[in-house]
Amino acid sequence: MATLLIVEDDHKTNDAICEYLKPTGHSIIPAYDGSEALQLFRENSIDLVVLDIMLPHISGLSVLHEIRRTSTTPVLMLTAIEDEYTQVMSFDEQADDYMTKPFSMVLLGKRITALLRRSGQAPLPQTVTFGDVTVDYDLVFASTQGTPTEANFINRAFGKLITDNDLPKVVFHSLRHTSTTYKLKLSGGDIKAVQGDTGHAQATMVTERYAHILDDDRRVNAARFQKEFYGGGGIAETATAVEAPREQQAPASDPLQSLDAAAKQQLLLKLLAESPDMAALLTALAGRSA
Repeated sequence: MATLLIVEDDHKTNDAICEYLKPTGHSIIPAYDGSEALQLFRENSIDLVVLDIMLPHISGLSVLHEIRRTSTTPVLMLTAIEDEYTQVMSFDEQADDYMTKPFSMVLLGKRITALLRRSGQAPLPQTVTFGDVTVDYDLVFASTQGTPTEANFINRAFGKLITDNDLPKVVFHSLRHTSTTYKLKLSGGDIKAVQGDTGHAQATMVTERYAHILDDDRRVNAARFQKEFYGGGGIAETATAVEAPREQQAPASDPLQSLDAAAKQQLLLKLLAESPDMAALLTALAGRSA
């Protein structure tokens, strides 16, 4: 079992990485700034460090420099900075690997395993059994012949499942991320609450990728409001009416068209009698135009 130090100032991302790596059996120690990272590294026997660059107090590159003064422990840089200069600087400071955000949790786990293997740490078996349940961390989607299945095939099958069962639209590019769309709905659109599950460093990545399901809710709520306020058919019928082109809707009939001139005059006199203010206004306007 290896001891991993996860240095990431974003608590959601740090927690998500720790939760993902815990089932592998490694001991996980989180750190949220550069000073804390160096202190924890000195106080513990660390086998691998996952290190962000933009950290409070002390930058990730400075932390790496301090670690390399006394240790050859593998260090994997995990950061949103993707320019060539920063990557070169990291490798010049003897970083062992470099990943940019947004990142795949699966690939992060694979790279950690590879670094531990090269450093002489014996990685744990990738299959873990809990009673009658077996978890295979090397599991991939494959056909009945054992060949890996392309993502496009999975996307088409998943889309058909949604259409056939009238389910809300979701974005599918991993089983982990698929749940994000539903969590957005259940949390009432709390983007920060589900950001850690995706591994995305910025909340805008969640809104651009998954928030369409909230737009669907707004459309249905607007249709429901129109139904309750104006009356009419069910939600689906009202939503169709709202989205229909204006020229296809029949114009509303004018109830005054069925009245003759005398009836219209009687109606006008009745309205003026019930509203003295309106009568005075019309009299004033008539006198001004005369």
